[in-house]
Amino acid sequence: MKRYCSILFLVLVFGPGLLVRQEAKAEKQPVLRIRIPREIDTDSLKMISGVYGGDGLGVGPIDTKSGVYDYSVQLGSKAKTVKLLIYAPGYKMVTAEFGVKSISPVQPFAPRFTKLPTTPLHLKVVGSNGEPLANQKITLSHGLATHQYFGYLDGMAFSADLLTATSDNKGEIDAELPLLLEDPYFPIYSLTSLLMSSPNADGDCSPSLLPLRRSYEQPVIVTRLFRAKLSGKITKSFLRRHKVEGDLTPYMNAKRHSPFRVELRAESGDGTRGYNCMLLGGGEFSVVLPIGTYNLHLVVLGKGETLHRKIPVQKNVVLKENENRILVVR
Repeated sequence: MKRYCSILFLVLVFGPGLLVRQEAKAEKQPVLRIRIPREIDTDSLKMISGVYGGDGLGVGPIDTKSGVYDYSVQLGSKAKTVKLLIYAPGYKMVTAEFGVKSISPVQPFAPRFTKLPTTPLHLKVVGSNGEPLANQKITLSHGLATHQYFGYLDGMAFSADLLTATSDNKGEIDAELPLLLEDPYFPIYSLTSLLMSSPNADGDCSPSLLPLRRSYEQPVIVTRLFRAKLSGKITKSFLRRHKVEGDLTPYMNAKRHSPFRVELRAESGDGTRGYNCMLLGGGEFSVVLPIGTYNLHLVVLGKGETLHRKIPVQKNVVLKENENRILVVR
C-alpha cells in the first residue's frame, strides 16, 4: 500500500510541471501580417524586413508570388522592433517601423502606395558600328539603399528593376520613366543614376549608367556590346609541370578528394574584375566574358577558400566582340 501511495505522490508533484513546460513550448511567436492592395503587381514587388532584438539585426527578403496579396513575417520571441521596406516600380517607397508589442495579431498592416510622376525617355539602341538593333531588351535598375536604411555594413545589397522595354524595328524605345527624384526616400540616400543593362547574358550596354534627371531632352544612345566566348583546356602536362595539386572544379561546395580546390580565373587587364572560367575535372573550361583584355590564372584554394597558390596561365588574352576563342594551354 505504501508503494502505491509514493507513486501517486510523484505524479502529483511532477505532473503540473510537465504541463507548464508543454504550454510554454506551444506559446505562439509574434507575427507581422501584411496585406498588399490588389492594384499592385506582386510579380515586381520587393519587400524586405529588418528584425531587431536580443540576437542583433536580421535582414532578409519576403518572398512574393504572382497574385498573392497576404504575407506574414515570423518575428521570433526575442524580437523587439521590425522595419519594413516595400517597393513597387512606379510608386514611392513605403517604409514602416513597429514595436513588436504593438503589432496586432489579427489586423494586417496595409501599406499605402503613391504613384510617381513620369517623364518621357527615348532610347536608341545601336550596335558597335552604329547600326540600329531591333528586339533588344534594356532594363533600368537601381539599388534600394538597404544598408543605410536598416543600418548594417556587410551583407547582401538589394536592388530592383524600374523599367524593362524592347527596341522596335528602328532600334528605338519610347517609355515613361518614373521620377525617383520625386520620391523622398532616394534623395536621402544619394541615388544619382540607374544601371542600364540587358536581361540577356550575351552582352553589355554602353553607357552602363543613366543619370537621374527630371527630364531627358535628347535621345539617349545605348550601344550594345556583345560578349565573347572563351573556352579550351588546361592540359595535364601543364598541371604536372607547375606541380598543381587539387581538385579541378569551379564549385565551392564540390566534393573534394584533396585538401585543395583549383579554379581558373580571368582577371581584367586593370585588375578590377575577375571571372570564374568554370574549369572542370578534365581540364576543360568555358565562359562568356565582356570584350577586353584578360590575364588567366589558376588559383589553388585551401581550407575556408583561402588562397594557397596563384599560377599564371596566359597573359594579355584579347577578346573581341562576338568572338569564339579557343585556348589550349600545354
